[in-house]
Amino acid sequence: MSQDKPEDDGLVRKEIYPCPCGQQPVALMCEVDNTRKRGNVFGDCCGEWQVEFNNNYTQDKDKMAERARKAWNAAPRPD
Repeated sequence: MSQDKPEDDGLVRKEIYPCPCGQQPVALMCEVDNTRKRGNVFGDCCGEWQVEFNNNYTQDKDKMAERARKAWNAAPRPD
């Protein structure tokens, strides 16, 4: 198997914007306490750039992931 192409795991991925570190995250990680309104999202690349997002106390993982992805993509990138 070639190392140039990631293995297809069958998951449907939505667009994730690049990280300011210069890498393209494959996945986003959420750091959320389900008793909190806000959480943090960061890429699987450097883990240093984080974006706060409004979780609105949801415990629905799909809603949380979509809110985190939207906040990540909407965050202004440094020039």
